[in-house]
Amino acid sequence: MKMDNLWTNLPDFKEVEELPLDIVKEQSDYLGKATNDYLYLDISKHSENEKEFLMDYDFGYKCILRSNIMPEYGFRILEFQYDIDIFPLNYIINNELLQDEKIQSNKIITKVSTEVVDITEFKEFLKETLNSNKIQNLIKNLY
Repeated sequence: MKMDNLWTNLPDFKEVEELPLDIVKEQSDYLGKATNDYLYLDISKHSENEKEFLMDYDFGYKCILRSNIMPEYGFRILEFQYDIDIFPLNYIINNELLQDEKIQSNKIITKVSTEVVDITEFKEFLKETLNSNKIQNLIKNLY
């Protein structure tokens, strides 16, 4: 005798939600393709030494712009932290980017650490960050 399925409210797993980490990895792939793999985003989990920085979050990642031509150099663009629920997510940009003229004029990102409420807002913040004058100039200089 086969038992009935007692999981009455399982979500539809055919539709997988976009995750912030996957979006950042995809952007790294775009950067690699555009620069013939000279530039990439080094995306890594916070190390054990950085765990205290996570505050009360379960997961934390940092994104560093790197060049294969100058492997010893890296510019930490952003970090993001979240719990198992993902949102709200803590989005942290490099303090230098807050001084960027483009970021200041658009007024989407107004402080170093910001709570992001959904995937749409995460993409908006990421787009703003990656298209800042500072990042664009770094890309030109590292390429």
